[in-house]
Formats: sequence, structure tokens, C-alpha cells
Amino acid sequence: PLPAAVEARLAEETSVIEYMGFPSYFLIVWDFIRWAREKGIPVGPGRGSAAGSIVAYALAITNVDPLAHDLLFERFLNRDRISMPDIDIDFCKDGREEVVRYVQEKYGGKDRVSQIVTFGTMAARAVIRDVGRVLDVPLKDVDALAKKVPNGPNASLAKALDTDADLKAEVDRDDRFRELMSIARRLEGLNRNASKHAAGVVIADAPLEEYVPLYRVGDDITTQYTMDVLEEIKLLKMDFLGLRTLTTLAKAVGNVRRTGAEAPDLDALPPDDPATYKMLGRGEALGVFQLESSGMRDLLVRIKPDRFADLSAILALFRPGPLGSGMVDQYVERKHGRQSIAYLHATLEPILRETLGVIVYQEQVMRVANVLAGFTLSEADNLRKAMGKKQPEKMAKYREKFVTGAAKNRIPDATAAEIWSQMEFFAGYGFNKSHTVAYAVVAYQTAWMKCRHPLAYMAALLTCECGDRDKLAEYIDECRRMSIRVLPPDVSRSEHDFTVEGEAIRYGLGAVKGVGEAAARAIVAARARGGPFGSVYDLCERVDAHAVNRATLEALVKGGAFDSTGARRSQVTEVLDRALNLASEAHADRSAGQLGLFGGAAAAEGAPAAYPEVPETPMQDLLAAEKDVLAYYVTSHPLAKHEAVLRRHATGTTASLADAQEKQKVLLGGIVGGFRTSVIKQGPNEGKKMAFFRLEDFSGNASCVIFSKAYAEHASRLGNDRVVLLEGDVDSSREEPTLRVNRVI
Repeated sequence: PLPAAVEARLAEETSVIEYMGFPSYFLIVWDFIRWAREKGIPVGPGRGSAAGSIVAYALAITNVDPLAHDLLFERFLNRDRISMPDIDIDFCKDGREEVVRYVQEKYGGKDRVSQIVTFGTMAARAVIRDVGRVLDVPLKDVDALAKKVPNGPNASLAKALDTDADLKAEVDRDDRFRELMSIARRLEGLNRNASKHAAGVVIADAPLEEYVPLYRVGDDITTQYTMDVLEEIKLLKMDFLGLRTLTTLAKAVGNVRRTGAEAPDLDALPPDDPATYKMLGRGEALGVFQLESSGMRDLLVRIKPDRFADLSAILALFRPGPLGSGMVDQYVERKHGRQSIAYLHATLEPILRETLGVIVYQEQVMRVANVLAGFTLSEADNLRKAMGKKQPEKMAKYREKFVTGAAKNRIPDATAAEIWSQMEFFAGYGFNKSHTVAYAVVAYQTAWMKCRHPLAYMAALLTCECGDRDKLAEYIDECRRMSIRVLPPDVSRSEHDFTVEGEAIRYGLGAVKGVGEAAARAIVAARARGGPFGSVYDLCERVDAHAVNRATLEALVKGGAFDSTGARRSQVTEVLDRALNLASEAHADRSAGQLGLFGGAAAAEGAPAAYPEVPETPMQDLLAAEKDVLAYYVTSHPLAKHEAVLRRHATGTTASLADAQEKQKVLLGGIVGGFRTSVIKQGPNEGKKMAFFRLEDFSGNASCVIFSKAYAEHASRLGNDRVVLLEGDVDSSREEPTLRVNRVI
């Protein structure tokens, strides 16, 4: 039998769910999650406040024990909160569409189950480009103007013109830009286009056309009402989210299994693995869910987590409010014993012990009101919302009730008032604990896999991120830092995905730029049928001609995928047309039922003599071609001999600029490319030179600018192919983060 407290909570949750008429909602969610798990589609442990429900946990909708983490059902649903429950579910990105199809088939078809419309708006930069196109302003000029406008959710044309004197001056002195900006400011924020919401699905008990107008997006039907309107008219809305991390974890476990080792059960990992926490404490969290940004890695180094509660707190603390309020500093100092942990009253200790006396979570605010002042948890949730939204009238009423309730528990008025002030301060920054605990589970799983099965995990990560060339380069650099070799693609050894090969990772054919999934799978299938390829002739004859063309072969040659056949890349390139023509003849002969007496044409042409004697491609061009199709250098890296020095002195990488703060000082090392100078045509520095270039390091490349004063001092150290250390400030206001160089070391 369950403990009495658990029985009581289960009864209360069930009662609230029944009272609000939501049993069918829970059962539908239970059904499609059960189906997904039975089909082997990974499902996340939980997301949002639903993780606070033991009913959801008992139904395996969530996979986080609310009792073990003191999560509150009332943060999710209560009698005073008459609104639709919101159970957001993360699925493996590859399997999300299968789950949506299942729901459509099970619950009445596409006329009763539909995805939801969303509207893209004319954001600051986008509206400039749209208006410029209509006014026939040259694309180059429009693009230059748009890049001067900051990006992001809070950006606006009015704010940009008010704060950027250079932008305003440029608009004022050009009639085209003045007209463009005038129109753009009137259109900014209007709906631009309709598309399918990334996650939302609505389910009705009758054909949807009886409730809402519908809209066709490609081959899909969506509602014309957006998600918030659908909630107002009481239609059942759910979020089916595709989380790539779940795909990565599933592939990583599969990689472990393929090596012959015992595959780990991610839901039964030891939560206190010292090696995993030490890795995180060193800031080695690139590729770890929610923890890989440079700012988050810095916070990991400061806190040095050694328990799951630290991970959960870190996810809640790493936000603009807490970072600027001193909460993070307080947590860090207390974590390392440099500041004592004190409680305003002894009853606070069990509530705040986990977070070292700092109020980090919304649930802690609720629990304080409940335990110290006798609020019901439903009332405490309303208090939490009032504090978060800073509603003065409601706050005044709640404050009086809090002090009065605390007095009944023999807490002095002065102490109660001080506790209230502390709650009021922290409540504005408090985070939903149910969400952060569930996501901390995924963060820990990825960290554990990276620590305990680095080859399997990094191979899976590279596979899942291969569509993002910058990320691919960054993760390959991380492999290099971890002393994991990434072997070049090989037509006779590579699979479609990145795979573990001994103590290295083999590059996947599907990740080679210009190859594509169909070609990669066709090559792997042909090799499975007939063994390794002896030459490019052999491959062309054996692989489906519709899947592999000249462009595909060129990309494979550039990436070194034919190096194992013994021919030089220049030689293979030289014979591509001949190999394709011979293969075409062989395919035609096979279709006509003719077989060569001594094998196909390719067999005869596979010998070294079949290749012309041409010199190899110059190393510089060969490396550039590799970088183009693989996102990194295979044969050699121009910075290889400087790697130790650059890693020792640099405080960041070009990839980390995306996470840097405006005007943050950094020291980057790399090789200069695309170097050009410009003469300043007006102003106090008229006639002086400044320079623009790109800095490339192991993780990628970034745009750099050095203004006239610094350039005059350091010009002799700059130029194409020069290896440099640059000290400068980050400019994050543009479309691409830029380094404003102050010094060349």
C-alpha cells in the first residue's frame, strides 16, 4: 500500500482533474505517449509544470518523481485555476510526425485532428528587406542597411534609430533610405505570412470546420485561429515538440550497443556519478543539453556542481534576471563555503536547504506561504502569480494575510515582514521547478553519456548536428580536444551516419556537403551487397545511377572518400566522366540482359593504369576543398602546429562569440583570411586606414574589424594567412557577432 501522504495527494489530484473535467485529456496524452514508447520513439521525461503531477507520473506521461523533488501539483492545476491543463511533450525529432499521424488516425482523422496556424511578423530587419525589394533599392544597399539594425525579439526600428547615430545619419542623407524607413516603420510588426506551428495540435470531438475556419499550408490543413484563440473557445490543444537531444541520446545508446558493450538504461543512471560532475565542473559541457553556451560553461566552472540539485538550480539561475540580481553570486559563495547559509526563520530551512537558502524556484515561494502562513497551495499559486506579475493591489491583500497567518505560527511580525520582502524580491526571478528538474534529467543524461561513452555520444551528436556546418565544426573541434580522432569519409568504410571505429569516429557519408541522404544510403547498400569498392569505376558501376551523379562524386573526392582506393584525388577527379560513362554502358547492358565475359567495364578500369598521371592538387587548394565539404580539415590543419599555444592563451573561440555579451572582452587565436583595408572618407580620421578580415580557428570563423588607431599600431602583424592572437570587444548587435580588435599579440 502507498504511504498515507501519497494516497491523500493522489486522491486530491484525481479529484481536481475530475472536478475540472480533464480525465479524457490525461487519457489521450497517456495513450499516444504509450504508443510512442511501444514503437521505440524516445519521449522526454517531462516539460513544464506537468512534471509536478503524480497522476502524470503514475501514467508514465512524465518520468520525474514529483515527491522526490518536492514538485507541486498546484503549480500545474488547481481548483482556483480554471484553465485547460498544458502538458507539453518532447519527442525524438525523427519520430514526432509519426506520433502526430497516430493521433490523427486514432481520434477521428484529419477533419478532427489538425495542426495550428502561426503567423510570422515583419520584424525590424525583415521589413527593411521586404520594403527595399518592393522599392527596387539594390539588394547590396538594403542588406548593408538591414545589418545595421540589431536583431532579436526586442529589436525595433524606432529604438535602432534613437540609439545608433550612424544609422540615423545614413537614413537622413539618402532619400531612398528615408522613404524605405518611413514605410518600414509603419509596416513593422504586422503579420507577414502564415505557417504551421512547430508543435501545436488541436483535437476536437466533431469535425473542426464546425468550430473554426481552416487553412491549407502545403499539403497540411491547419486551423486559421492561433493557439491562444483556440484556448479561449475551449478546444483541446496539445504541444508535440521535437527535441533533437532525444534523437542524439537514442543514437548514442545504439552506438554503444553496436560496439558490443552493454547499452545503458538512461532512465536508471546513477544520479551522483563523480566523473560526470567533475567534467561539468571543468566547463567541458559542449554538446551537453542546455549547458553548452559559453556563459553556462562559465557558470558550471564557478559552481562546480556535485549533485543533481546543483544542475537543476543552474538551469533556473542562468537567466538575465538572476544573473543581474546577485542570486547567482549568493549561490556560488554559499556553495563553496565563503558565505554562511542563514535562514530568517527555522521553518524555512527544510524548504530552502536544497538551494542553499536562496529562493530559486516558484514552488519554494508557494511552499513558504503554505508552511509559514497557512495558505492553501491553490492560494499560494495565486500569490506566486501576483508576485511574478508585480500586481500591487493583490500583493497588499496577500501581505496582510501572510503576516496574520505567520503570527498564528508564532512568527514575529517583523520576521514575517522580512520574509515577505525576501519572497517578493526572489519571486520576480523564480523559475518553474517542475520544468527545470525535468530538463536537468536530460542534461545529466547527455553529460553522463559524454563522460562515460564519449565516442558513442560524440558520433551521435555529429550525426544529429551535421546540417549545421558551424556546429559540426565546433563539435569536431571538441572531439580533437577530447583526443578523439575524426577519420575522413571513406566509400568503403563510412556509413550514412558518423560511426565509432575502434578508438576513433568515422565521418558519415550523409554529412558530406553535396552528397545527400539518397546517395549516401545507395553507396552503403551497394557495399553491403558486393563488398568494399576497389575504385571510382567500381563504385559507379555498382551504385544506382539515379542516386549518384558527378556532383556527388566530386564532393566525395574533395572529402578524401576515395583515398583508400590508392588513387590521388586529382586522378579520380580526372576520370569521373569516363567512370560515369562506362557505368552507364554497363547498366544499359545489364538492362538488355548482356553480361561481360570477364566482368564489368569498371573491373577492367580499376587498375592504377586506368588513371592518368597527373600531379596532385596543391595542398592549399586540397585543404580548402576539404573544409568546404566537411566543415573541417582532414589532411592537415593550418593551425595544427600552433594549437597548444592558441588553446592555452585564448579565452574563447569564434564559435563562442554567438553567446558573448555586447562589449565583452575576449582573446581569440587563429589564422587571418579575407583581409582587406579601407580608407576612411570622412570624419576626424579621414584618409586613415582600417581593416576587415575573418579569423578562423578550430571551431569555425568570425568577422573582425580593426579601426584606424589600432590598425596603425598593429598593421605589420596582420595579413592573409598570418597566425595571430587578437584582443578585442564583441559587437553582438549585428546579424553576425563581430570582434572589434584592439590589439594584435
